[in-house]
Amino acid sequence: MLGEGITKVCFILCILSFGVCKTLMAEPTPLTLPEAEQITIMIAPELKQLQATSEAFAQQAIADGQLPDPKLMTGAINVPVNSFSFTQDDMTMVEIGVQQSFPPGDTLAIKSKQTLEKSNAEKRKAEDQTVLLVRIVREIWLNLYYWTQSAHVVQENRALYRQLLKAAESMNSVGKGTLSDITQAQLELSRLDDQEIQIQQQIDVLRAQLARYVGQAHAKRPLSNSLPQWSSPPPFNTLETCL
Repeated sequence: MLGEGITKVCFILCILSFGVCKTLMAEPTPLTLPEAEQITIMIAPELKQLQATSEAFAQQAIADGQLPDPKLMTGAINVPVNSFSFTQDDMTMVEIGVQQSFPPGDTLAIKSKQTLEKSNAEKRKAEDQTVLLVRIVREIWLNLYYWTQSAHVVQENRALYRQLLKAAESMNSVGKGTLSDITQAQLELSRLDDQEIQIQQQIDVLRAQLARYVGQAHAKRPLSNSLPQWSSPPPFNTLETCL
């Protein structure tokens, strides 16, 4: 009975292990264009640098608008130089005070405003850089989508011509076909092979470019088979007015 129970437990563990391995070996989720753009914005080191600089200037602007820290002043008067005793002479005194400087006019407000403008300038740079990165990643993703779909079309055409070649060979074996049909199918298959090599080279180049912005792991993921739904552009007159 004990041996039978152990066998059942081992069998259950094997099933669970198989399920875990199957989950781990599952295909990665497709990379959509909005996700690629979001990843780019999240990990771009230049954006992090600009945002950090803007935040530093913003904090400095607050400090520039405040009075400088007061200084504690201490001193002694009429201390005998022969003994340096504070109790020898009744005229010996110890002074303790606080010194606070007040910059003239609106110096603090002006300085704070200047520093805040530096913060806003860095923020605008970050916004411009974000637009640039999104445009670059969008172009790469769309080009990669085009060549990936082209590769699918070539694969489908190859399967079709292989069937045609097989049919031509069968017809020729029974004397109903011609060698030209076989030759034509073979030439088309050779042409498709060349096209697939060229397309794969384009895909490799584009994935390497995409990895620069989203990382190697995300760049290796398959692309989504659907394009994002963009809203229609505004009328030309509206665009012309905004220029």
